Amino acid sequence: MATETPSSTYEFGEFRIDTLRMLLMRCDGEIIPLPPKAFDVLRIMIGSEGRVLTKDELLNEAWSGTIVEEGNLTQAISVLRRALGETRSDHRYIVTVPGSGYRFVAVVREVAPDVNDLSDNTSTPIATPQPASVFSSHEVTTAKNNSVSGTHQLRWILLVPALLLAAFGVYFAYSTWTTPPAPLPANVAEVRSIAVLPLENLGNQTDDEYLGVGIADALITKLSNIRRVAVRPTNAVVNYTHAKPPLTAIGSALKVDALLDGRVQRSGDRIRVTVQLVRTGDGVPLWAETFEDRFTNIFAVQDSIARKVTEALTLVLSGEEQGLIFKPLTENANAYEAYLRGRFFWNKRSGDGLQKGITYFEEAVRLDPEFALAYASLAESYVLLNLYGSEYRRDAFPKAREAAMKALSLNNALAPAHTALALVKLEYEYDWAGAEESYRTAIELNPNYATAHHWYAEYLSFVGRFDESIKNIELAFELDPQSLVINTVRGYPYMRSGRCDTAIGYFKKALEMEPKFALAHFYLGKCYVEQKQFSDAIKEQLAAISASGESAAFLAALSFAHAASGNRVEANALLNKMKETSRRSYVSPYSMATVYAGLGETDEAFKWLDKAYGDRDYQLPTIKNDIHFEHLKDDRRFAQLLERIGLPSPRSG
Repeated sequence: MATETPSSTYEFGEFRIDTLRMLLMRCDGEIIPLPPKAFDVLRIMIGSEGRVLTKDELLNEAWSGTIVEEGNLTQAISVLRRALGETRSDHRYIVTVPGSGYRFVAVVREVAPDVNDLSDNTSTPIATPQPASVFSSHEVTTAKNNSVSGTHQLRWILLVPALLLAAFGVYFAYSTWTTPPAPLPANVAEVRSIAVLPLENLGNQTDDEYLGVGIADALITKLSNIRRVAVRPTNAVVNYTHAKPPLTAIGSALKVDALLDGRVQRSGDRIRVTVQLVRTGDGVPLWAETFEDRFTNIFAVQDSIARKVTEALTLVLSGEEQGLIFKPLTENANAYEAYLRGRFFWNKRSGDGLQKGITYFEEAVRLDPEFALAYASLAESYVLLNLYGSEYRRDAFPKAREAAMKALSLNNALAPAHTALALVKLEYEYDWAGAEESYRTAIELNPNYATAHHWYAEYLSFVGRFDESIKNIELAFELDPQSLVINTVRGYPYMRSGRCDTAIGYFKKALEMEPKFALAHFYLGKCYVEQKQFSDAIKEQLAAISASGESAAFLAALSFAHAASGNRVEANALLNKMKETSRRSYVSPYSMATVYAGLGETDEAFKWLDKAYGDRDYQLPTIKNDIHFEHLKDDRRFAQLLERIGLPSPRSG
């Protein structure tokens, strides 16, 4: 550890501090008066080696032996920031680390103690800055006892001969001029991927729970328009809403270079958002700031955060990117609040969550009929409703189309709206060319939109373009490596192209992430059927049912596995169960066709496939290479069905 020089003099930026005489000066010789405790806090921070100092550390060191409140420290920091010329948006020296304390980010240099010796006036950067313990409270007390009070000290300094002040000025100017510029606190050039974590909600009302996820989701939407930085989608971070491991661990799990983390607090009509951008490799903050305004100005707060992030990453945005990021989503605060609540429920990805999301999105567009992003979210909700919901909605896809078209009429650059429209064209209208065009448009508008790559990969598998499918699902995986569904679908094109050995590897990897993920068990069971490992297939389909309930698709797959194994009794028992269920609620006709196909009852299978076509069953576009219908492919009715839904025959291409 370095030993403090007799003068205990250090430089940072345009300032010089003499810890022995308790002076803060500019390098041109101007004295900056500071209260004693503010000086003590600065002295401790100067010797902190650039690490984050907790509030307790600063209170214990600066107010040793004295019982004080946190407000004393806050006041001292505020005094220091004014003295150092920091503005609300420019923290060159002291950075607030939310939830932790403060960090001194300027480079500290030890300077020669003899101001009259200009023959040796080098200013050497300290390779290992002295820790706070070097500047002990005992030394400060001794220094105080050996010097006059702060007021008399200042008067004494002002009486120093002009020649000495001139010498100070010449020395400081020369020393600063010969010192290389201070580097940035972290290598921002390495940041090419970030994740925005749900903000911790400090409000007392549970009704404000939506704010943390909603604001994060809105920031993700804005920042995702930056093409040079990959931003993880909301569903990748929503699990960190309540329990947050160390940021470095989150960064490693999400495979990102930086995290945007923070807190939000709403009190009446005021909102305060504190955020920090942290490099995940070592936890070093790149930037931190607090924003406070009326809730009606939350749009400006979010725009300011997005702007500050781009500045912290030293990104120069194109005009198009600026237009997408900073264009107001809505001017109606109530509509925006409804939208944030809707996104909170949409991200739960459950039937109940989607339905609640729809309610809030509809309220948002009622309050602001020009709110394009709310229409896009409405479309996203409706296209997923029959997949996650417990009841079948025949109007889901028509309503999704209506909302998507309205969104695009207001803002044709919304990738989520194009993606939702693509799914409508594919699963409801069987407009394969139109669906592909919409997927391509979404990806062109936002190459970092993982969902567009994911859904497009499935589309490409449906039509048999497996190499392209693999390319797009891998792109989706790079953008959202923690997504369970994307990790599972990585095996999908291999399964559909008959390469089940490879597919099984991906499905098992997904189950290592989450052993109860039903979709991975479902696909794994289908692969085992193809490999005639029927006991394993039955085991996997039972696991899928155990994980998510007795959905028609999982019951049908289990029945098929039993029938393929020769156990027709159990297969028929499951068929009867599905028939009984159909008397109370909707059962997918595609799933019923699966069971009859497994039992070898071909006519019944085609009867239910015809019904699936009439119902616009969302599973029907998957039929071309579905393992369950492999033995129906030689029947002319199969080719006719593919022609009706716009797919080429599996025997012809």
